[in-house]
Amino acid sequence: KKNKNRRQLSRASPLVLPLNKVETAPFHKEPQTHTLFVITISNTTTANTETQSASTIKWITTVELGYATPTKNTSHKKEEKEDASVCFHCGNSPSSISSSATAAEGKSEDSVKEPTKLSKCAKCQVASYCSRDCQIADWKKGQGGGHKYSCQAYKRIGLKMILNSPTDQQNARDEIFTRVRFYICSYAVHKYQTLGKGFIFVQSDSTLAELSLPIPKDSYGKMFRTQRFVLIHYLTLGEYDSELCRDDFELACVRDSLKGAVEGSDTNVNDDDVRKGYDERKEVVMLMRYRCGHLAVGVAPLAPDYNVRKSLGRDYFGSGENGSGALQLNLDDL
Repeated sequence: KKNKNRRQLSRASPLVLPLNKVETAPFHKEPQTHTLFVITISNTTTANTETQSASTIKWITTVELGYATPTKNTSHKKEEKEDASVCFHCGNSPSSISSSATAAEGKSEDSVKEPTKLSKCAKCQVASYCSRDCQIADWKKGQGGGHKYSCQAYKRIGLKMILNSPTDQQNARDEIFTRVRFYICSYAVHKYQTLGKGFIFVQSDSTLAELSLPIPKDSYGKMFRTQRFVLIHYLTLGEYDSELCRDDFELACVRDSLKGAVEGSDTNVNDDDVRKGYDERKEVVMLMRYRCGHLAVGVAPLAPDYNVRKSLGRDYFGSGENGSGALQLNLDDL
């Protein structure tokens, strides 16, 4: 019920980069015709194309709406505890390991004792392993380049898959933006050509904690049930008032911050950037919302420069009717 304002999408197969020709699918229940661009993101691709740190993002406001977690994307149930974990490398559960060992010894299933206890990664205390061999293999050659690249992310969310501190939440937002900024910045510059000043609205059916993980695997070692993605629209403040806030009044709680970031603030503030609004040739304004109810308004720098983004936006998103489309970025390899 919290997602009333989200545009309904038709199913479309994701495109694999590079985008030479963009196939589109229509939106439904919209006053105007919109199109959807679906792009599959490769971690390697974004890492090579975006080298500038996201630490320069200026987060103006964050709000917790308090939606229920965990979400439907997690594979474990609320009543399940630590014994629901499986090996991060081979995927075996404690019970299956015990059964296999019993069968190898030629014993009956009735003689199976307690399930084998999995060991934890000493650094994150989240990733579980059935053997030292699995842990070593996963550290170096596991999914996403190995657990050594995702260990800190799992330590940050813990077994409950929640980001507790504002610092962890900010780092997670920065990392997510870094993964998709190549497309967001080009999209924002492209849309500005026809709509004028506005902001990027980023939303997802996943929680902030789920999207912050480098690989599509929860803290129990199980793959997420659905594809992780972010849905992106470019909106003017007028559309924000007439469409988003009309259908979901909770989004109005960040209106002052959003208006100040886009158009500038009429109040006496000490921050020059907020008073004068953003520079469309150097910056992009974002409103992020995740399934967990985390809202954030921020201003990020364009990278590379405006003219490069303008050219890329024209190549990726075309013009005319195609130029009015929304953007769906799939974060996991298919």
